[in-house]
Amino acid sequence: MVGAGPAGLAAALQLGRQGVRTVVLEKGRPGGQVLTANRVENYLGLPPIQGAQVAGLFVRQALLAGVRIVPSEAVEITPGELFEVRTAGGPVYRAKVVVLATGALPKKLDGLDAPAEGMVRYDTDDLESFRGKKAIVLGGGDAALDRALRLKAVCSSIRVVSRGSITALPALVGDCRRAGVKMVQGVGKWDVRRSNGGLSVKTGKGSFWADMVLASIGKEPRSPLLFRPLEELRPSLPAGETTMPGLYVIGDLAAGRYRQLSVATGMGVASAMHAGEYLKRRYGVQARESPWK
Repeated sequence: MVGAGPAGLAAALQLGRQGVRTVVLEKGRPGGQVLTANRVENYLGLPPIQGAQVAGLFVRQALLAGVRIVPSEAVEITPGELFEVRTAGGPVYRAKVVVLATGALPKKLDGLDAPAEGMVRYDTDDLESFRGKKAIVLGGGDAALDRALRLKAVCSSIRVVSRGSITALPALVGDCRRAGVKMVQGVGKWDVRRSNGGLSVKTGKGSFWADMVLASIGKEPRSPLLFRPLEELRPSLPAGETTMPGLYVIGDLAAGRYRQLSVATGMGVASAMHAGEYLKRRYGVQARESPWK
């Protein structure tokens, strides 16, 4: 398992419950992108809850099932009779099954000069860097408004600036209005430049200044470990099985625009069930055995 976000943890948990010893390689904090969600409100069975709390629940449940989370970065996967997963400065793991759940990366702003590039953020993992600052969030989707609400707790002021119409859920729009988040939509193109110790965002509806800018304009699959283009591997929903037997690609890496917590965990469970059937069919591996060498 590569990646300890919701998809990877759900797959690991399901494999653990099947009795399959499972290793999860994760270079960062276990929990994935949900760690920085202001609030999770659409996960069935949970009341509105902070994203970090959700991540904690996921990690705890996986550990209770015997899942081993290794703080190591996977840097290369080599296919063969056994997959070889090489880690940065560490051991090489050999496996009959590999599940890739490496998530997605934020899209970067185009045309930034070096001074501005160093001041633009793409996530809210470091809230303290925003404390007491005037901030602008670029974007108009669910993630942009969720981040604006998270920043509202520490920033002196927040403004959301969207190129087109704000497309976030009405509930998020209402929450932002009640929290005093200013929103400007339909600004067309924007140009971000260093100005007066902060950043100036020039748009078709005027210029806006802030100490810091957070860009939330979409995500791209994080796929540097793939030895073939994602289009060739053709991961299928919901299990993420690919054209390479024993390789599964799940979560935000494979889900396209359906990047939701419930989709990620559902794919994780489906991939684990499919992997269990694959191991038994091809290798005769029973639940009590391990796909790892």
